[in-house]
Amino acid sequence: MDDIVISAASLEEHEEEYNLIDRFSRANLKLQPNKCEFLKTEITEITYLGHVISKDGIRPDPKKLNAVKHFPKPPKNIK
Repeated sequence: MDDIVISAASLEEHEEEYNLIDRFSRANLKLQPNKCEFLKTEITEITYLGHVISKDGIRPDPKKLNAVKHFPKPPKNIK
């Protein structure tokens, strides 16, 4: 499993809601510490699975919305 992103409004909320190490252990999942990043606060935005995650919340990725908005019209005939 790759790319797990967990966000919270504060460190306290994060600690209360997510006991990650315990949850991973119970699910028999292992982390590779050299690939992990915890408590990142300097990142202003992360684009992940079609969403933009920032300190202001989660919103759809504008690039994805634009792709849907400008999706070509279907052909008019079967051929």
